[in-house]
Amino acid sequence: MSEKSIEVLFLDKDIIAIVKPAGMPAQPDATGDIDALTAAAEFLRGSDGKAEVYPVHRLDRVVGGVMVIARNERSAAALSAVFAWHDLKKRYIAVLDGAATGGVYENYIYKDTRAGKAYVVKNARRGARLASLELTAVSTATGRRGDILTLTDILLHTGRYHQIRVQCASRGTPVLGDGKYGSHENSCAPALFSRSLEFSLSGKKYSFSAVPDCKDYPWSLFSKEISEL
Repeated sequence: MSEKSIEVLFLDKDIIAIVKPAGMPAQPDATGDIDALTAAAEFLRGSDGKAEVYPVHRLDRVVGGVMVIARNERSAAALSAVFAWHDLKKRYIAVLDGAATGGVYENYIYKDTRAGKAYVVKNARRGARLASLELTAVSTATGRRGDILTLTDILLHTGRYHQIRVQCASRGTPVLGDGKYGSHENSCAPALFSRSLEFSLSGKKYSFSAVPDCKDYPWSLFSKEISEL
């Protein structure tokens, strides 16, 4: 079992908001490693004895950051609708391998389930879905290999499979450490982090945020900029 643990940001009768560590599965999988849902259930069991949890969205195993889990069927249905219609603000930060420029990225993305990978395709076709995000280049630094790295702030307009990873890679600036999508850096985990979620549920507004550990490379290169986001 993994020794990684979650950080709890917020808890009420309907939801629990956590920070999932990079490397932890969002849900149970074949590895048997402790996952975010199970860790949240264990926390709730110790908190008030009620350990019901319902997934409403997920983060890739390699991605850390803010994640929201429902505590009952009613809030699970409502939150699932929020995420399905993207009626929320979902922001990430990423360090990209290369000199990235900002802008709105729009592509059709095809998910290859067998390969566990997504691909950008030129035109709409069966199985391809439109993906959109807005990327802001925040700062640049020199990485371990002497290459330019770019800290970016990303607002998702849609929520597609591996969206940020494949859209950035398609422009020649993959997420640093993300070998699956073309990064040549193999000395760090993929530098992608879910930094904030904002949404409304049952008339109440929720906002959660977190930052990665800036002692870790490559976040350490941008600790000042990250603290000011």
